Amino acid sequence: MATERDLPADAGSDAVTAFVHCVNDYCALIEAAPNFTTREFVREVCLLLARLYIAAFELPPDPWPGEHRTWPVSELSHSERQELQGLIHSVLGEYDGYFEVFDPYAPDSPVSMHVSEDLLDIYCDLRAGLELLGTGGRRGIRRAVHSWRCGFSIHWGDHLVDGLRALHRLLTSVADERGISRA
Repeated sequence: MATERDLPADAGSDAVTAFVHCVNDYCALIEAAPNFTTREFVREVCLLLARLYIAAFELPPDPWPGEHRTWPVSELSHSERQELQGLIHSVLGEYDGYFEVFDPYAPDSPVSMHVSEDLLDIYCDLRAGLELLGTGGRRGIRRAVHSWRCGFSIHWGDHLVDGLRALHRLLTSVADERGISRA
């Protein structure tokens, strides 16, 4: 995967460099999930999700705004996705499941969701951008920014706020009831 060191000197945006740094931190945390206690992992994920949310808004404008409905996904196989989601689930345990309403402006019934799935979808979308960035040059940067902006608008951004809400509730309200120290 690409890192902020792979960006050319004329990348044109400190925001892209900052975003790539956040993406690398997030991907590293997800890959290292089993090394954390539930409390440590949830706290670190919340901090990184908040950083990613802000950093996504600071990315430069989409270089191809007419293509908002297409974006690449990471090349993880189904078994790799299952394995990574299982690692996240093993850390979250009983705190993985939560209820969500997809559209807060529509009278929908809550559906059962999993934080591990939210975190995995974010990981895959962000990693796909890193893979594009790794193709090099200004075109690689433009393709990565397009991927991240598009995905933020229609996919991983929703998973971020949905998962963050559940994790926030866990740390601030449910934690004492369930024996997890507050952040």
